[in-house]
Amino acid sequence: MASKICLFRNFPIGRMPSQFHSGAYFPGSQCLMAKLASNLARGFERSGSCAAARRYCRRCPNYSTHSQQRHEPLSTGAYALSYQRPDPACRTFNSSGVEEIIVRLKDKIYDPDLYRLFENTFPNTLDTAIKWRGAAANNTAEELCFVITGDINAMWIRDSADQIAPYKSAMKNTTDDIASIFRGVLNMQARFLVISPYCNAFHPPPESGMTVEINNHPYSVTPPYDKNLVFTCNFELDDFAAFLQIGHDYYTATGDVDFFGKFQWIYAIQSIMSASKALKQPTYGPDGEWVVPEYTFQSQTMTGSGTLGNHGIGNPVNYTGLLRSPFRPSDDAATYDFSIPANMMMAVYLESNANIMERLPNAPAGLATEMRDMASEIREAIKTWAP
Repeated sequence: MASKICLFRNFPIGRMPSQFHSGAYFPGSQCLMAKLASNLARGFERSGSCAAARRYCRRCPNYSTHSQQRHEPLSTGAYALSYQRPDPACRTFNSSGVEEIIVRLKDKIYDPDLYRLFENTFPNTLDTAIKWRGAAANNTAEELCFVITGDINAMWIRDSADQIAPYKSAMKNTTDDIASIFRGVLNMQARFLVISPYCNAFHPPPESGMTVEINNHPYSVTPPYDKNLVFTCNFELDDFAAFLQIGHDYYTATGDVDFFGKFQWIYAIQSIMSASKALKQPTYGPDGEWVVPEYTFQSQTMTGSGTLGNHGIGNPVNYTGLLRSPFRPSDDAATYDFSIPANMMMAVYLESNANIMERLPNAPAGLATEMRDMASEIREAIKTWAP
């Protein structure tokens, strides 16, 4: 088979059929697997007709338009609900494991309208939001996956983690197609957390070749960040917790401990731990002196919830052993910074990720113990302040 390069950037068509089934190595396009794979098998690679492949890709509608229209077959229930999934060739990732779950549950969900809601929504992230998959520029073994939320070409830490979390039920070992998505998201988020741990949404990586839409809203943030890399920097504690959760999910499903020691996961944990220690600081010290915060956020906005008060510091807090979350999951400024649900998540997943850390031969000495100690302190603080 000829080794021809076109749509697939630096990946030769000659190696595509086995990888293409799961949408691997197909950066930045809505047009994927089924149709193009069959066309490749019928001779695109022999004819060199990359232009024909591109023409098919251009026929895929934008999902924001597709979702506003009704599509047959309609459900057979009282509400006659539309089938809203894109054509298989236009989905951003196809997972055989997820498709098997959808088929299997058809006989378990007896209401046809309820099943249609599940059929439309469960795979939606894979259908529409896996904007790019590839490898790190400096290490082709490091899988990367850029997941958008909505119609903005930016990746939110918590949102992207929560978007893929339901698919853990389709992951049993490292070779499952969905396992690659988890590894790619973990590696992508680890990079972000090392660069700017207090920021919550990021632009596509340079490797993707995607256009970066700079957010020029007037923000004043400490520590400063690179607008070419960061989309927004509203710190929410559940960003840390969500990253820890999908690491836990991947490990418990696959048992693949080696993955966590290969790339940037250890550095991301160190970054989280350093920022978390700073987030425990009180506003004022024992003698009433002001404790300079590591994170501040100010924005020119017409709403009080769009910025932190007190010159970007937020409302004063005492030392409690809890971690501050200056913004709520809604991106609104918090009135009370100690989000108990987010702290609960941190306690649970710091502990479980410490179990991973202690198994890595290249883990820094004492890091797993630090993680457990912080988890224990948060638990005790919750018992004290939120019984």
